[in-house]
Amino acid sequence: ESIRTLIGLLSDEHRDIRASAAVALGELGPLAKAAEGKLRQAAADDQEVVRRSAAEALERILSS
Repeated sequence: ESIRTLIGLLSDEHRDIRASAAVALGELGPLAKAAEGKLRQAAADDQEVVRRSAAEALERILSS
């Protein structure tokens, strides 16, 4: 359920919340595989900090 909550936060209006959610998902590694699609969308966010956080999270999730 926490993963579902974090996935929802990737759509928050505040960039810092979106970026933090991406970081948290990345820390979960392969357990957060369900977030892959939403993280790919976040990797195209208009805010650079969100894009970077999402890309790093994807790398951690997919490389483990």
